[in-house]
Amino acid sequence: MDLLDWIKLTVLLVTLVSLFIGGILSVFVLSKFVPKFHLEVEPLILRGSNHLLLKLSMENISSVYPQKKHIRLQVLPYEERMNMRLSEWVPFSKNNIRSGEEPSEWLEATEVFSSTTGLYGGEKLSVQYLVPIPPRAKFLHVGFKYAANLSGIKLWLSGLFSSDEQWTTTLVVPVEEEIES
Repeated sequence: MDLLDWIKLTVLLVTLVSLFIGGILSVFVLSKFVPKFHLEVEPLILRGSNHLLLKLSMENISSVYPQKKHIRLQVLPYEERMNMRLSEWVPFSKNNIRSGEEPSEWLEATEVFSSTTGLYGGEKLSVQYLVPIPPRAKFLHVGFKYAANLSGIKLWLSGLFSSDEQWTTTLVVPVEEEIES
């Protein structure tokens, strides 16, 4: 190998290393533009009342501002049954109820945070929401969902980094005593 071949080989190696480092840096930089949310639901059963107080919190833990499509709260009552099992899945539509997980009564999801248009990066919102507990309910299956309205490049980046257009958290709340109607 002469000097010219060594120079070509060095240029090729420097180019490959530069492309590799640039690829890693671009993934790191582009991942900063993927929306990420943290949702929380904290329940409090009000003694002597037939209501459940829910503290709903959501935080944008990314640095982007995705606009809201909708934010919904779903509370479904269940009576105690033999061999009853509830999964993490809370249906927000009657068509999405899983077999064996039919609620004792279907209640439509409620729009919450209706005046919110979106959350800025690092912003956290909380609200307390009062929910009536239906008579004979032994468990309440609670779902809290934020659906973003992603556009163009944000939607492409979300798919690239395995994010989604919606974030959901769920909770099963036992109702300890029968509520008189």
